[in-house]
Amino acid sequence: MTMIEIKEVQRIILQNVKKMSKDKDTPLVAEIDKEGVFRWDRVLFNLFELTI
Repeated sequence: MTMIEIKEVQRIILQNVKKMSKDKDTPLVAEIDKEGVFRWDRVLFNLFELTI
Protein backbone atom coordinates (compact mmCIF):
# COMPACT_ATOMS: atom_id res chain seq x y z
CA MET A 1 0.00 0.00 0.00
CA THR A 2 1.43 3.37 -0.97
CA MET A 3 1.18 6.65 0.92
CA ILE A 4 -1.46 7.87 -1.55
CA GLU A 5 -3.68 4.89 -0.74
CA ILE A 6 -3.24 5.41 3.00
CA LYS A 7 -4.14 9.07 2.70
CA GLU A 8 -7.25 8.14 0.71
CA VAL A 9 -8.31 5.65 3.39
CA GLN A 10 -7.72 8.28 6.09
CA ARG A 11 -9.78 10.80 4.12
CA ILE A 12 -12.67 8.35 3.83
CA ILE A 13 -12.53 7.50 7.54
CA LEU A 14 -12.48 11.18 8.51
CA GLN A 15 -15.40 11.91 6.19
CA ASN A 16 -17.45 9.09 7.75
CA VAL A 17 -16.60 10.12 11.33
CA LYS A 18 -17.70 13.69 10.58
CA LYS A 19 -20.99 12.45 9.09
CA MET A 20 -21.71 10.13 12.03
CA SER A 21 -20.89 12.91 14.47
CA LYS A 22 -23.18 15.36 12.71
CA ASP A 23 -26.02 12.81 12.50
CA LYS A 24 -25.73 12.03 16.20
CA ASP A 25 -25.10 15.55 17.53
CA THR A 26 -27.69 17.54 15.58
CA PRO A 27 -30.73 16.21 17.50
CA LEU A 28 -28.90 16.69 20.82
CA VAL A 29 -28.06 20.30 19.98
CA ALA A 30 -31.70 20.95 19.06
CA GLU A 31 -32.78 19.44 22.39
CA ILE A 32 -30.33 21.66 24.30
CA ASP A 33 -31.59 24.74 22.48
CA LYS A 34 -35.22 23.81 23.19
CA GLU A 35 -34.68 23.09 26.89
CA GLY A 36 -32.13 25.83 27.52
CA VAL A 37 -30.22 23.44 29.80
CA PHE A 38 -26.80 22.03 29.09
CA ARG A 39 -26.93 18.24 29.35
CA TRP A 40 -23.71 17.19 31.11
CA ASP A 41 -25.04 13.66 31.45
CA ARG A 42 -25.19 13.33 27.66
CA VAL A 43 -21.73 14.81 27.20
CA LEU A 44 -20.19 12.41 29.71
CA PHE A 45 -22.07 9.47 28.20
CA ASN A 46 -20.81 10.37 24.71
CA LEU A 47 -17.25 10.66 25.99
CA PHE A 48 -17.60 7.26 27.64
CA GLU A 49 -18.82 5.77 24.32
CA LEU A 50 -15.74 7.12 22.56
CA THR A 51 -13.39 5.40 24.99
CA ILE A 52 -14.92 1.94 24.55
